Amino acid sequence: MNRIKYLVASLGVILSLGGAMLPVSVGAADLFNCTDNPNSEICKNGNNGQTIGDYINTVVDVMLFFIGTVSVVTIIVGGVRYVTSHGEPKAVETAKNTVFYAVIGVVVAVASYAIVHFVTDRFFPSNSKKTSVEKIISVKNLS
Repeated sequence: MNRIKYLVASLGVILSLGGAMLPVSVGAADLFNCTDNPNSEICKNGNNGQTIGDYINTVVDVMLFFIGTVSVVTIIVGGVRYVTSHGEPKAVETAKNTVFYAVIGVVVAVASYAIVHFVTDRFFPSNSKKTSVEKIISVKNLS
């Protein structure tokens, strides 16, 4: 039961922090359409051909970086707790749970990354010829 509470609380914190980091869109004006709205800040400075999907993907990439960093630190903390538990069953179990939930967090973060990039590629096609998935595949083929 404690595992479920811990998982629900962790997901709640992640979702609330993630929601607070997302930009809020106000108004019905299409700021990315420079023909109808040439005086918008994006048109003045140039958006380099980026769509709203590109901006969403950038936000998700930054959030994934922070989640990955927190997960690595949490796995390290769990490993240290495991090593310093001195065989006490409760301490060993707590350390194992810490590592387990950190790994679940990484899996959820990677799945959300894939889902968001899939959706933004479909609903907000990029001006570049390649989708996010094709860019990842082409990078893997280079190495």
